[in-house]
Amino acid sequence: MNLKKPMKKIKREKLRMNKENWAAQGVALFSDILRKNNTNLEELSYEVISNMVKYTNSNQGGIFILNDNDKNNCILEMTHAMHSIVRNSLKKELKLERAWLADVTRKRKKYF
Repeated sequence: MNLKKPMKKIKREKLRMNKENWAAQGVALFSDILRKNNTNLEELSYEVISNMVKYTNSNQGGIFILNDNDKNNCILEMTHAMHSIVRNSLKKELKLERAWLADVTRKRKKYF
């Protein structure tokens, strides 16, 4: 009797369940963060990026907020950055002059 096929199927199913569990726990974590920090954009930015870096086992990350107060000069403003789990309040701005950045921001196109 060949046991390789059933073992592969069990392994695939376990991997699928682990991915679903990871995603469900992530949704619960970030839903809780959004619920608790919805009045202070600075604190919300910090909590989201710090937890995102930890949850994805990344070594760095940043959060940009679209500032479109001046419709002729829209800017993405970095509100918080994390590097090796160190809080960093870098202030960086990206102008939406580049076509790909505008596509990503306004049209929600994906670039890889």
